[in-house]
Amino acid sequence: MQAAGAEGELLAHLVKGHGDYLQGVMRHEGELRHVLARVCTGANGNTWLAVNTVSDTGALALIGHGSAVNAVKNGEARRDTFAFQLKGKDAPKFAVPLISPEKIPPALHSKLGFDKPWTPPKAPEPEQAPRAQVKPANQPQPM
Repeated sequence: MQAAGAEGELLAHLVKGHGDYLQGVMRHEGELRHVLARVCTGANGNTWLAVNTVSDTGALALIGHGSAVNAVKNGEARRDTFAFQLKGKDAPKFAVPLISPEKIPPALHSKLGFDKPWTPPKAPEPEQAPRAQVKPANQPQPM
């Protein structure tokens, strides 16, 4: 998954790591930081990503969380986006779409917290051109 800010700066880039982890970089407090995100599941069955920075010594520090977007106000969720909230002053929530969601195995897609399988966006219906009305030819009348 990958996202860029309004000015094109990279906000996040995460890839599948070993086991229940994703790894990559996220912009936190203005800097890109190496992160390790763990897939967590609560007692109620809810799934989220716990996002940790990784220091040069390998120490982890929790900096935020993310979860699969399964519902959208006034619309239909496509099950291809995560919403992240990082700690810090004025840290905005931001969305990170999956890259090539059609290539993610269904078991992994579900494990990441999506409640339904990914489905491709519906193509708009082609507009129907009006059909010409054909009038019957005048039949010659016997004289």
